[in-house]
Amino acid sequence: MSPIRLTHKSFIALSSATRLRILKILEKRRMTLSEISKEMGMSKSTVSEHLEKLLEAELITIEKRGRWTYFSLTDFGRRIVDGEELVVRIVLD
Repeated sequence: MSPIRLTHKSFIALSSATRLRILKILEKRRMTLSEISKEMGMSKSTVSEHLEKLLEAELITIEKRGRWTYFSLTDFGRRIVDGEELVVRIVLD
């Protein structure tokens, strides 16, 4: 399997326990903002801010179905959540 390459945005997204918890929740199935918010016990606006960081890092994706908007893991996000061993190599330019 190819190595996982983490970007600056990936590191930022993964540095939050709340965002890691959201990723674990989405591991079960795709969910709406309301469902994630309820599961987390947090306001929709707070969850939305965290989802934005996860979207920027390409760990999750949005799928619109009629009036519903679903969030789900990308392949990259799933590889992170599935518990693959991560070896981090930092290259400074």
